[in-house]
Amino acid sequence: MEEIYRLDARHRPRLWAAMMHARAAENTNISFEGMLSNTGLAQMERVGHEESDVLKRSTLQPKRDFRILPLTPQNVSGIVKAITSKIAFGNRGIIHVQIEGTGRWHLLRTTTSTANASSPTPLCPPRR
Repeated sequence: MEEIYRLDARHRPRLWAAMMHARAAENTNISFEGMLSNTGLAQMERVGHEESDVLKRSTLQPKRDFRILPLTPQNVSGIVKAITSKIAFGNRGIIHVQIEGTGRWHLLRTTTSTANASSPTPLCPPRR
């Protein structure tokens, strides 16, 4: 049985930067959902806007921005730069982040409130 860890981080951008560095590899992707218009995610190379077999939207109403990017070691610093200091984590910013590699979830975080917004949950499918 795979262990599940819950984190209570006070600085979410640093936590996500560390997780992105730890999970970055070829054939790995990351998705962001939320109010992303103030970020540089849409301008990055190879960005997608459509759901994949694994990376899916968490919320259907209201429909939020959705971006999928390759999470390679070369891409991590650009992704971190695109979100750091430009957007919050929570209802007014990034509400959902997923990382997948080779067709499997590596990490999923659905932000439902600011009280538990930084508790990553590995290997859990998004709620529909």
